[in-house]
Amino acid sequence: MIKKLLTLIVLLLLNTMQGQESFDLGFDSNKKSVYDVTTGKETIIPVEIIGKNISKNFIDSKFKFSVETDSAKTILPYTKILFNNKKSYEKTFSEFKKDKSKIVRETVYISIKPDSVIPEKSNLTLKLIVKDSSDRIITDENTAFNKTIVLNLESGSNTPYSKYKNLSYIGTNFDLVEGVKAQNLFFATNVLSHPSKNSKTGFYLSLYGNRAMSNTENIDENYITTEVIPIDSIQAIRVRKMVSSTRTTTTDNIGAHFSTLHPIFGTLKSKSEFKTYFTASIEFIWKRTNILTEYGEVKHVDSILSNSSIKNHLVLNSLQPSTQSVNEYAFHLGPGIFLALENDDISIRIHHTIGYASNYFLTPGSINSTEVKVEQKKDIFYTGRAWITEPKTGLTLQAEINNQLENPRPFYVVTLSKAFKLDKLAGFFSPVTAR
Repeated sequence: MIKKLLTLIVLLLLNTMQGQESFDLGFDSNKKSVYDVTTGKETIIPVEIIGKNISKNFIDSKFKFSVETDSAKTILPYTKILFNNKKSYEKTFSEFKKDKSKIVRETVYISIKPDSVIPEKSNLTLKLIVKDSSDRIITDENTAFNKTIVLNLESGSNTPYSKYKNLSYIGTNFDLVEGVKAQNLFFATNVLSHPSKNSKTGFYLSLYGNRAMSNTENIDENYITTEVIPIDSIQAIRVRKMVSSTRTTTTDNIGAHFSTLHPIFGTLKSKSEFKTYFTASIEFIWKRTNILTEYGEVKHVDSILSNSSIKNHLVLNSLQPSTQSVNEYAFHLGPGIFLALENDDISIRIHHTIGYASNYFLTPGSINSTEVKVEQKKDIFYTGRAWITEPKTGLTLQAEINNQLENPRPFYVVTLSKAFKLDKLAGFFSPVTAR
C-alpha cells in the first residue's frame, strides 16, 4: 500500500513538473513551395523537424511525436504518401534527441505518388502531433510556432509543353521528284526548355540530319565535245555530239542549332498555351551536295578539225551518268522569333531566323591532285522551320526552308517521322505523352 502511494506521489510530481515545463518541436517553416511535380511519378520532398529545449523529463517520460497528413486541409489526389518509405512516421523523444545538443534536427522524406493529373494548384498539409506515454495528445507544452507545414505543389510537369520537352524523331523525307523513300533517313533530337519564374531565359537545342528536296534542271540539246582524236603532231579531230542532259542536285544536311528564348508580349506572365519568344540563334550545318548528270539520246554527231599537239586519243565525256560531290560548311548567326502552341492535343512550333551566314566550300583542286580548295562566301540567310506533333501516335510533320540573299540557293525539307522520348526508347511505339 505504501509502495503504491509513493508511486502515485511520484507520478503527480512528474505531471506537475511537466505542466510547468515546455519544449519546442516543429517544422523549419510553415510553407514550402515545390515546383515541377511530375504527374504519375513519385515526388520526394525533404521536410526538416527542429527540436529545442527538450528536457530530460520529457525524454524519460517516453513522450513521442508523429508526422501525419491533415486530410481536411489537403488538396491532392494520391494513392499513398510515405514517410521515409514507411506508411507512418513516429519517434520517441529519446530516439530523436540522442545527444546533449540544445537544438536537434531531423529530415523526413515525404514521398508522393499521384493517381492522375495534379491540379494546377494543390497542396499537402502535414501536422506534427505529440503524445505522452498514455497516447494523450499534448498541445500546451509545445511552444513551437510551426506545428504544421503546407507543401504548395505547383505541377510544372503537368503543363502541356513539358510533355514535348525532350523528343527524338526517326522518319523519312518527302521528295517531290523521287517520292518518299525510306532509305532517305531523317533523324533529330529537340530539347525545349521554356522560361519560368525562376529562370526567365529558356533555350532550344536541335540536332538533326535530313535531305533537302531534289532540284532537277533539264538542259536543252547542245553540242558536247566527247573525244579528241589526234591526226598528226599538230592537228586533231574533235568529235561533238548533240544531246540533251538532266542535272539532279540533292543535298544531305547534318546540323546543330541552339537558340536562347526570351519571352515577349507578356508570355512569362500569361497562362495561355501559346508562347512567343525572341531568339538569339547560332547554327552549324554540314551540307554534302551530290550533282548527278544524265544524258539523253544523241541526236547528231559531227567533227571539227583543230590545231592540237596531243599524242593520244582522249575521251572527254563518255555521256555516262556521272556524280560530282561538293562539301559545304555553313555557320549561321542571327536573331529570330519562336512561336509555340502546345497542349494535350497537339504541339506546333514555328521558328523564323535571319542573319549572317559564312559558307565554306571544299572542292577538289584538279583531277590528278589530292589538293582541296577552300572557298568562303559571306551572305545573309533566312531560315523558317515548323514542327507539328500529334501526341497519341507521335507522328510529326516537319517543314523547313533555307535561302540566301546574295547567292540564292533555296533548300526545302519536308519530313514525316515518329517522335519518342529519349528515356522511353524501349517503348518506341507508345504515345509521346505516356508516363
